[in-house]
Amino acid sequence: MEKSGNQGKIRHLVKKFSKMPDINLKLFREQVYHCLGNAKDAVFELTDAAILTRSPESLAELSLSPVFRRKWHSTYEALEDCNPSREKMMAIMSQQIVALNQRPLLVGDHSAWFRPDALTLSRKNL
Repeated sequence: MEKSGNQGKIRHLVKKFSKMPDINLKLFREQVYHCLGNAKDAVFELTDAAILTRSPESLAELSLSPVFRRKWHSTYEALEDCNPSREKMMAIMSQQIVALNQRPLLVGDHSAWFRPDALTLSRKNL
């Protein structure tokens, strides 16, 4: 799929994120963005792609996400060039946990794990 064909999806996602009622999420994303070091834009798009892509199996697959507007090799270059500040990132993440001030809601992914090497069809999923 060409990147130009994804423009409609990108516009939809941008519109969706721009209407978010929670200012804290926008502030959180901005703070994380400033901690990423070099290649901030590419790493941030890669992070969004990882969040929005269901069950990615490779880094190259993330480059096909509509929110990742760069070429596939930029995924590797971004990770190579990025040097995020661990201390700043931990401080930002810790603020989010403390800011909840309520019992945490722990959520698990219940989607099936595919097991192509299983001998019977009933054991193909876990």
